[in-house]
Amino acid sequence: MGSTFSRAFPSCWISTRPTTPPGCARSLFFGQYDLGDHIDGTAPPQGNSDWVQNDSAIVSWLYNRLAPNLLTAVSTNDDTAYSLWRGVREIFRDNRSARAVYLNAEFRTFL
Repeated sequence: MGSTFSRAFPSCWISTRPTTPPGCARSLFFGQYDLGDHIDGTAPPQGNSDWVQNDSAIVSWLYNRLAPNLLTAVSTNDDTAYSLWRGVREIFRDNRSARAVYLNAEFRTFL
């Protein structure tokens, strides 16, 4: 019995290049361009061209890094970097809770 997430998204992974250490691609990208505030929501949406250009760069990066079925689950017609990242984070956080419950039940059965 798998978690709800693994049944709904059996091959959902964030793609990284083989030469990039796990978890580093995101930090390198956002750090290099000082764009972390778009992901954590501290950069409120603004209509100016700099904000739109920066947010579009992150959205493009996420579109090219996320597995297609995960992208479909979190994408809307008016994606921002923050909305996409929040959607991904929520899916994986939900999975963590479900997985903990499943492992706890499996452990109790084992005993």
